[in-house]
Amino acid sequence: MSSKNNRKIILLTLFLSYSLLFLIPTVIANNGEVLISNEATRSSIIDGSLDGEWVDAFHNIINLFGVEEITPVDVYVKNDLNSLYIAFRIPDPSKSNLLVLRFGDEQGPLDAKNSRWDLDPGDMFWNGDGWENDTSTIDVLAVWGWHTDHWIVEWKIPLNSGDPDDMNFNAGETIKMGVRYGNTAFYTYLSNYNDVDSSTWPDLVTSTALFRLPLVSSNVAKVIPTIDGLLDNGWNEANHQEITLHGSDNSSLSSVQVYIMNDRASLYLGFWIPDHTQSMGDKLSLFFDQGVEGNDYDRELTVNNEDGKSWNGAQLIQDFFYNGSEWSSDLNYGGTLDGRAYGSWISDHWEIEFEIPLSSGDALDLDITTGNTIGLHIQYREEENDTLYFFPQGADVKNTWTWCDLLTPFYVEIDNLYVRDERVDLDTFQTIGLHAIWANNGSDINSGLLYINGTEFITNKTGWVIFTDYSSIVQKKTWLVSAVNCNGITTYIQNILNPTIIWDRLQFNLSVVDDRINVHSFAPILLSGTYEYDGALFSGSTSLNDTYIKDIVGKYGYRVSQIIDSQYGLSLFNTNEVSVIFDKVNVTLSLLDDRIDVGSAAAIDFIGVYEYDASSFEGTIFLNDSITQVNVGQYAYEVAGITDPNYGLNVFNSNNVLCIFDRININLFVENSRIDVETNATLSWSGVYEYDDTLFSGSITFNDTQTSYSTVSNHVYSVESIVDQSYELTAFTSNSISVIFDKIIITLSIPNNRIYVGTNATIHWTGVYAYDSSLFNGSITLNSTQTLSQTVEKRGYTLLSINDPTYGLTRYTSNTIFCIWDRIKIIEGGVTWYTVWFKAVTEYDLEPIDVTKGTLYANEQAMAWSNNRNRWEYTVWLPIEVKITGVTYNEGELTVLNDAVGALIVPIWMQWWFISTISTVIVLLLVFYFLKIYPQKKKETYSV
Repeated sequence: MSSKNNRKIILLTLFLSYSLLFLIPTVIANNGEVLISNEATRSSIIDGSLDGEWVDAFHNIINLFGVEEITPVDVYVKNDLNSLYIAFRIPDPSKSNLLVLRFGDEQGPLDAKNSRWDLDPGDMFWNGDGWENDTSTIDVLAVWGWHTDHWIVEWKIPLNSGDPDDMNFNAGETIKMGVRYGNTAFYTYLSNYNDVDSSTWPDLVTSTALFRLPLVSSNVAKVIPTIDGLLDNGWNEANHQEITLHGSDNSSLSSVQVYIMNDRASLYLGFWIPDHTQSMGDKLSLFFDQGVEGNDYDRELTVNNEDGKSWNGAQLIQDFFYNGSEWSSDLNYGGTLDGRAYGSWISDHWEIEFEIPLSSGDALDLDITTGNTIGLHIQYREEENDTLYFFPQGADVKNTWTWCDLLTPFYVEIDNLYVRDERVDLDTFQTIGLHAIWANNGSDINSGLLYINGTEFITNKTGWVIFTDYSSIVQKKTWLVSAVNCNGITTYIQNILNPTIIWDRLQFNLSVVDDRINVHSFAPILLSGTYEYDGALFSGSTSLNDTYIKDIVGKYGYRVSQIIDSQYGLSLFNTNEVSVIFDKVNVTLSLLDDRIDVGSAAAIDFIGVYEYDASSFEGTIFLNDSITQVNVGQYAYEVAGITDPNYGLNVFNSNNVLCIFDRININLFVENSRIDVETNATLSWSGVYEYDDTLFSGSITFNDTQTSYSTVSNHVYSVESIVDQSYELTAFTSNSISVIFDKIIITLSIPNNRIYVGTNATIHWTGVYAYDSSLFNGSITLNSTQTLSQTVEKRGYTLLSINDPTYGLTRYTSNTIFCIWDRIKIIEGGVTWYTVWFKAVTEYDLEPIDVTKGTLYANEQAMAWSNNRNRWEYTVWLPIEVKITGVTYNEGELTVLNDAVGALIVPIWMQWWFISTISTVIVLLLVFYFLKIYPQKKKETYSV
């Protein structure tokens, strides 16, 4: 027989033996003095329900003896290497509720556990003389459940807790276990039971493993790995096991690393498989066995109920199921491809990662929850040598009894928290809650233990742990779940942040930019608020104890009186207090003189005090109007503004004062504004006060005290100053008067001051005022009225008087004019050759008449003036008589001649024609001589 057949016979024998051991305890009742425990092949949640998780326990049926007998009592017992699991079903209409289990050996009592439905379980130990409470640790878990007419009490008790006061046994050993039930009336098993005598207690035979296939288990996935073919830090939380894959050719792949973990949704498997050659045909397949309805495996291949996944080196993923005869693709039967896988070949090995849904919704896939145990078969095909490798050794894809167990963990999930606010007022009690569920089905955990910041808390029936905390100091508290123990399950994950609460208080700091301000103004209060815990700025609104604006002078204190914290809702705060003085300045004006010169400055004085404390105001004031006015009138003065160097105030009260700005209006008069030089001007004046037209009775001073001038001039008289005995004013207005000291300038003229005898002289005159040359329109009187003379003479004319109808002036200046009655006298004449010449003078003053003075006419023709001979010449070519027939005189109207020479005649021998004829004869004779006679004489001479 081959070795392969031998292995099959051995596996079949082991399978039959295991089946018998598993089946017999479920049907055999033990009514004797021995209790039997089965090997625990699955975990049981200690919740008082006695559900299918106890299917692997040994079912013992016992009686409890007391006042009356309680029967039957069902006792389910199983154990693993570490713990003892016991479940009681006790029919009890009276609801007695105390159950005590005592443990020992042949030598005597050792340990005891007790439990009551409404209290935490207790732990006792035998001190040699009696039972004593174990106060160091309580190593027991017990949960009661009432079901209509009976109690279910489930226990988990460590075989060896490590506590020296507890029992210390190994799986497979026989233990003494006494059972006592009841409160006031006790029931025991056996009838001779004694609390302190272990020999009266029945034996409890614990189980040891008779047949065990390879076991792999999963850890809780607290971090979901990235499915990228790299076994990196994302797999740190996984359960790491090293296995050997056995080949169909008796070869093996050792040091295969398997990483397994899961969360509520998926199973994560990572594989490190040595393979020196990367091939597309390298393939890793996983086969899973579950129960008929999902959940725990049943070691049977159920049609359309088992799941499988595969990956190959070409990154091809397959999803398959068992169709009753073989494994087929989900996609070929209406299913879906569920799950992910990816592999990376790195130098000498494959790193392959799977994510497999625990319940995808596809009827052909797994439908389990965390906490279930399923069958697993691993198969790897190496393409290079065409070898198929298996785990476990000898596993068959169609025989789930040859597969290994894959245990997914029962674990607790902390999935929710409750705090009313993350930041709360100091000195307040706050409620904190943490919620726990079973990860496999999401149900609330009842009566589970959560260790929060080292303190044990029990979940209520809705899965919540609710507690309160308090702080009188500013601080942040965080509640951390450090451990759990829920029906013996101590594995947990937390999918939420740790609950935290900051007990805090707001600190407000008020400051003022200016602590003394104007009444009616807004107090410049700066407010900053911070949270004491972290100094963060306050976000919200505040109210102060008083209004920011005050209309009454005084000192006011400010502090924060109310807040609205829009960020955290805090109401507790500290605040400082600041003071602000609302003040104003009272100003009193006074006037030294209430009637002053216009254009001068009003002498206004003031006294100022602060109304709040009557201290002196040392600033400056601004009046409503200029203290200097250029217009006459009465002006009311009051304070328009102030400058306060001490406090910067600008609100004030003030009186007003009245001041008259005045001047005297002087009106000057003069009797005549234009008078003769060297006469006196007559000046007069009157004056009134301009403001009210009252008479001015003071005196004035003129700018000029001289009232007579000998030169022609215009003198302006104005007021230079005044003397006011009533108001001491010096400002005045005055007209100016002009006095022109003048005379008349008469200019006598005559058109021709040399006229011929026997004619009238024409005398003209013009007159102007010397000051402005304006025309004089009066009349004059000359020294003579005679303007005709029959003899040659010179006569002078001057002004005797004037008559001025405009200004009445009498003073004048005038020139003297002369007129000469004259005629032209011919004083010499003669003949030179063919020229007749004359000389003429004026008869009155014998002034020669040359070309500059006029022209002489001979025989009605103008004569020519000879500058060389200083005479007038007239040329004649015939022997005629030449005489002066006229004259023009440039400087007067002299046309009358006194010819003392008379007519002249040129002799014939002086005539031009005569002289020309004689000259011509002489020339011809000379020519004849030279042409005829003179040449012959010259020849004769040459011939000698």
